[in-house]
Amino acid sequence: MRCAAANIVQKVGFLSAIILLLLSCFDEGISAMLDDHEISLEAANVQLTIHIPDNEIANSASYILIRLDRGTGHDQIEVIFLMKDGPSVTDLFKDRLTVTLTNRRRVDMLLRNVSALDAGMFRCFSSSSKTIIPNCGQLLIVIRKPDPPTVKVLPSSTAVVGSSLHLVCQTHTRSLPSGHGLTSQLYWYDESGTYLDPYLTDNQRIHINEDNQLVIEQLRRADSSLKVYCTSADNTGDVTTRIVSEPSTIFQVMPEYGPTVQDIQSTPEFEIDHVVHKSIGQSISYRCQAQCVPSCQIMWMYRPYGGAAGFGEVMNLVKKNVLVLDVSRTNEGSYRCYAENNHATVYKGFYLEALYINNPFVEINGLVRSNARFVEGDTSVNLSCDFDSNPGPLVVWSSPLKTILSSSQRAVGPQEKLTSNGIHLRSYSSHYSLTSVQCEDSGVIYFFVYKKGRGKHEDEDDDDSDEVGT
Repeated sequence: MRCAAANIVQKVGFLSAIILLLLSCFDEGISAMLDDHEISLEAANVQLTIHIPDNEIANSASYILIRLDRGTGHDQIEVIFLMKDGPSVTDLFKDRLTVTLTNRRRVDMLLRNVSALDAGMFRCFSSSSKTIIPNCGQLLIVIRKPDPPTVKVLPSSTAVVGSSLHLVCQTHTRSLPSGHGLTSQLYWYDESGTYLDPYLTDNQRIHINEDNQLVIEQLRRADSSLKVYCTSADNTGDVTTRIVSEPSTIFQVMPEYGPTVQDIQSTPEFEIDHVVHKSIGQSISYRCQAQCVPSCQIMWMYRPYGGAAGFGEVMNLVKKNVLVLDVSRTNEGSYRCYAENNHATVYKGFYLEALYINNPFVEINGLVRSNARFVEGDTSVNLSCDFDSNPGPLVVWSSPLKTILSSSQRAVGPQEKLTSNGIHLRSYSSHYSLTSVQCEDSGVIYFFVYKKGRGKHEDEDDDDSDEVGT
């Protein structure tokens, strides 16, 4: 048997190199002799057989020494001296080991009450030297109950909705020697304890693949209710020596997904791009939340009317997901609730319009007047009423005797513009002409302005009929 140890002394130092070299040789010995091994449970009896090869090293030895190499890197344990006059068992094993030598080439060893300390490679050495006799020895694997395995997500897999999720059952063998080379048998179960048979789940969306991984194809949000666990056993090839571990901790599938617009919920609810009408001085309060995994960060963003710089975060909120405002002319605009995690960013928004009507000003024959105006008889007078209002109003003109001069009419407008201090102006005007003024027309000309109703919404006032008269 050869052990690869090139440059090992230069890399780790002499003493460490010796230990690594011994461990390397031990692992190579296991690989080379795994087909020639015996398996035993603790406290059982096991029969070991070693064949002495017919080669120069074995034939020239004055006696053959069988040592136990536990693979720990420490000194090997002397077990049997094969002398010319017969075998001699060392004191450490003589009460539990019976040796029979046949034709000086076959050594049968019956080891009773096996313990974990008996696990390892029984090797043949030439006399008391460190010279190993090639192809002479046998591996004893002592089976012990594995520690509970661990269910993990395969690193190359993801738990994102729509992808394939691969779960691995990570085993924790306690059988000795370490690096014994036995594979693990894995058993998958659902939360109810039903065994997920690889043959019965083949070609299903949830199945066990050839690598004993639990695979969930096209992961869905509804798979969050799926809980599984696994057990393991060292594959001894014999059910009588198979010891199954305790179950792993139950693993709950947690599909990750980004939010959609439908996942955003607001209280009170509003439709996408809905226009919210509120009178100046009223308050609004909207709580926004979203269903997503991992949890979404919620943020309210605002863009004022005519804002060219885009949306900015609404500042000074007590809670970032709760929008609370006192409605004014300066906070009209678009509001959006953003929901974001590492998979997606979406938003749902509304537009806030302030409802108001300001006192109008009057023009007589094109000149703004705030007091009495004298005109000659039989001349024409053009009256104009201008005002800033939302929504657009209805106007009624009345004579000094309170006689209705015109039926209600829609004001002309609006002409919209943004002031330097961010106020959204909506200018309307209404006109009335007296073609031939008579003495009886002297007095106060009245006009009444009514806000036009927008139709009722759950977020609007019941009474939107403000009246302004001059």
